[in-house]
Amino acid sequence: MPVHSFENLLSFVQKRAPYAAQPFGEADNLLFSQLSFFPWDGIVPAAVKDPGMALCAAARALRGSGAFAAFGRQNHALVKALLENPVFRTVQVCAYTAAVDLTEAAGKQFAAVTFLLPDGTCYVAFRGTDGYFAGWSEDVSLTYLEVTPSQKEGLSYLLAAAAALPRRRLRVGGHSKGGNIALYAALHSPENVRARILAVYNNDGPGFLQQGPPPAAIGELAPRIHTFLPQGSTVGMLLSGHPDPVVVYSRAHGGGVSQHDPFSWQVQGTRFVRAPGGLTRRAALRARVLNGWITSVPCEQRACVAQSLQKVLLASGVSQRRELSAACVAAMMRAAAKLGGQTWHDLRDVFVLLLRAAVKR
Repeated sequence: MPVHSFENLLSFVQKRAPYAAQPFGEADNLLFSQLSFFPWDGIVPAAVKDPGMALCAAARALRGSGAFAAFGRQNHALVKALLENPVFRTVQVCAYTAAVDLTEAAGKQFAAVTFLLPDGTCYVAFRGTDGYFAGWSEDVSLTYLEVTPSQKEGLSYLLAAAAALPRRRLRVGGHSKGGNIALYAALHSPENVRARILAVYNNDGPGFLQQGPPPAAIGELAPRIHTFLPQGSTVGMLLSGHPDPVVVYSRAHGGGVSQHDPFSWQVQGTRFVRAPGGLTRRAALRARVLNGWITSVPCEQRACVAQSLQKVLLASGVSQRRELSAACVAAMMRAAAKLGGQTWHDLRDVFVLLLRAAVKR
């Protein structure tokens, strides 16, 4: 372990110094990415406004909402720390939007929110995959679609925010799929918007299919793109191709998906602690295997698997993971059986994971 006393995102929020004394850093980016996962429905206005709503006022309302009750202990502690640190009284929030639709082609799960910072910048935060099945379906579509519904909506959101906040420089980011959306939106935005982007943050988010974004935009934004991966990354290594990622030390010793948890990343000051050995051999091997499978399977077959998954998720009759039961999984399995033997073969591992989750609940 690089540092004996482990400090993480929660520690950072508790100790964060005023922005005038301590400029925006890597951990600030992770904080606002994490806040994008919170259910701000009915609290943060959808309009892009400057000034926006006080973040602390929004956080107090969030603590009293029923939707936030389902979030874990660390997220509740994070909001408590945010309210207790006077630094965050200078931050405002606006433009919250969220949309979930499993019936749309490939599925869509999208959410974004914008934070207005006292240094005259804003952080446009895109939510990653949450508990909705639509998000799972859309994640799989990354393996065969050049543009996913959330990537398209992310670009529209960034352009609207840029137009409504003409005096602010832009920071764009997200965790997991949110990081992928942030990259897509920044790289596909017009030149006048790209010129206002101070930084793009991808926190363990997947990359793109080979078609990728415009090469000119990549060259222009490359010095401002910051990719962070834990040493045992799985999600961020999918379709990777990330140039010069920063490998962050995670205390989740199991590696893989457990290190995807942003609370497991070590923070020192406003920076992440670097993993001394870089990516683990296991992470690199896992990436070669997964990405090798994706590139070796014809695009039509990948699309068929994804669309079949969408059909069986719809057959469950529920929309999100917390509603999952063994009966729901059984309904999915019956739907898969009707689609044919190959579909069952392709999706059987998914059903095993779903059954485990249902039994655990």
